[in-house]
Order: sequence, then structure tokens, then C-alpha cells
Amino acid sequence: MPLLNEYSSEVKSIISRGPSSDDLRTSDREIYQKLKKVRSFILKQQFEKGRVIHPDNYISVCLELEVVENDECECMDSDCYVLRTKDEIPQILSSKKSMFGLIMEPVTTTEGVQLFFTNYHRKLFDQYRKRKDVRNRFGWYIRNKRLYVTSSTLLKYIVINAVWHDPVTLATLACSGEGNACYDPLLEDFPLDPDLIKPVIDMVVEELLNVKYSLPQDLSNNAKEELKEKNT
Repeated sequence: MPLLNEYSSEVKSIISRGPSSDDLRTSDREIYQKLKKVRSFILKQQFEKGRVIHPDNYISVCLELEVVENDECECMDSDCYVLRTKDEIPQILSSKKSMFGLIMEPVTTTEGVQLFFTNYHRKLFDQYRKRKDVRNRFGWYIRNKRLYVTSSTLLKYIVINAVWHDPVTLATLACSGEGNACYDPLLEDFPLDPDLIKPVIDMVVEELLNVKYSLPQDLSNNAKEELKEKNT
């Protein structure tokens, strides 16, 4: 997969082949704004059509947790401390057709143990259930841009594998508690699967040239046909 700056270079190269004009000059920032918009639009449409999202569109991050007071447990006699991510969670691509409302895989521990999707009110209900395995299972939910973990204050890290609306924002997160950025857009491939690279670039160019476009009815198949023709 190409690096982010390679997308920018390709878009500028295509635009420069047309009529020369100062009005057609574009910055890397402007190109990226269009790139993330088109990418999110296509991936969300594919997901809501029931297509499997290619793993290359995901980025996995390992985030450190901290123990904080639970500000909603005044009426409870236990569990007044919860875990939450130290950093705010950047925007994950959303979809009403997803189990979590977001296009992501289940949250896990670093050992691969899956956490169950829950919310604060369901957590209260589970706490008073008789079944111990339900009462003590790890759960997670996102509130005020932080991911919270229930039924434990001992976990150090959690792993989130998701389709992020703006992958570059992951560069501001420190992963694994080592201070390393979760994603370096200058050194790591931009998360977009190969079949969508050409359609996305073409749509970005059209947007930048102010040409009204319409998404093909079956973008995934069209992209595959283009790649097939290119390789024959």
C-alpha cells in the first residue's frame, strides 16, 4: 500500500496533466481532507451493503488504561473505580448496521481475551445477576471520547482494531505505554485496500477539480475489473 505522501503526489501529478492554472494548485492538507472524506464514504457504503471490509482498511492500536473514579456510582456500594483509556479515542467510522454502532472488531486485551460490548446501565444490571461469569466478565463502552472497561481495575492495556475516520489522528496517541505513536503517516502505509486505491484517487481528483461525481453502483467489482484488466 502507498504512503500518504504518495497519494498526494499522484493526485498532484494527475491534476498537472490538465490545463495549467493557478486555481488548480492544491496543498497536501487539502488533498488529505478530500482523501479521508472519499475513503470514509466508500468504506461506509460498502459496509452497509454487507460487504466484508478488507483488513488493510483497519489500524490496530494498543492503548494504556488508567484507574479513575466512577462518577455515576453514588448509589452503589462497590465498583466505584473503573478503567478508562488515558487518551481520548479518535473518531471511528460509524454505521447503524454495526453491532457496536462503529466499524470495528471486538476490543481485546493484549493477550487476545475479548471484552464484551456493554454500556453503563447494562453494567449496573449485570452486577446484580446471580451468574458469576456474567457479573465478572470484562465489558467495554465509549463515553465522552474515552473507552471504559468494567469488572476490572487491573488491566494495563486494551487493543482496538478499527476503521478510523481520520487515520492521521492516531499519530497523536502513545501506544503500549512506550511513548511511540500508534501510527506514523510518514513511514507507514495509509490504510486503504489495493482494490480501492484507483477509485479513491480518481474521486479525489474530481472533487478537487469541482467535477460533480456519482459513486459507481458496485465500486468494489469495478475496482477489481480495473485491476484485472491492468494485470492482463
